[in-house]
Amino acid sequence: MTFVLIMVAAGLLALALLAVRLRDRAGAAAVLAAVVCVAVAYDNFAVAAGRSIGDGDLLRLVSTGRFWLHALVTPLLVPLGWALAVRLGALRSTGRGPVVLVGLVTAALVLVGVGTEIVGLRLERRTYADTLRHVNAAAEGPPVAALVTIALLTVLGVLVAVRGGGPWLLVGAVVMLVAAALGTRAFWLGNLGELALLGGTVGTAYRGTRRPATGGRPGR
Repeated sequence: MTFVLIMVAAGLLALALLAVRLRDRAGAAAVLAAVVCVAVAYDNFAVAAGRSIGDGDLLRLVSTGRFWLHALVTPLLVPLGWALAVRLGALRSTGRGPVVLVGLVTAALVLVGVGTEIVGLRLERRTYADTLRHVNAAAEGPPVAALVTIALLTVLGVLVAVRGGGPWLLVGAVVMLVAAALGTRAFWLGNLGELALLGGTVGTAYRGTRRPATGGRPGR
């Protein structure tokens, strides 16, 4: 299992590098994609290294960082998906209204994530196969912020696919939804789902660089 997580993390770093290479043509979308890929890669590396680190203060610190990154970085997928949709002509961006709305939605999701994942965080040791990690024993119910984020990406993926921007964002979001549901039994399926989601996102960003920007600033 450790090997699988390392490979997932390596794949995410490769996607981050690709996104960085696209930044001059894809703009903000590429930068956001790179940030999210690096954050999720950290999560995978942290779990993969858990057994080597051993249960103690260092692993607790590493695990706390995982939860903070999830709360703060995962909602960035919303402006990322929106920027891609604008770039590919699936949405129009006129004036500051849409930008403000996306910013408010993202901020709200961050607040929900912090409230459900960070406030009252209680780390509990958990083992699976050859891995050692911490989970949030205080968490109640599904991860609302993450599920809302994936749902919004699914909608944006449909719009992008319909407007000829390719199916990859939609496919990645759907795979992530399925993986999240199955991940309650085997957490690593969720990690594979994240790789698929971000692969679809970076793939869509790449496709966006192959055609002229049609929606305004976010794609330039």
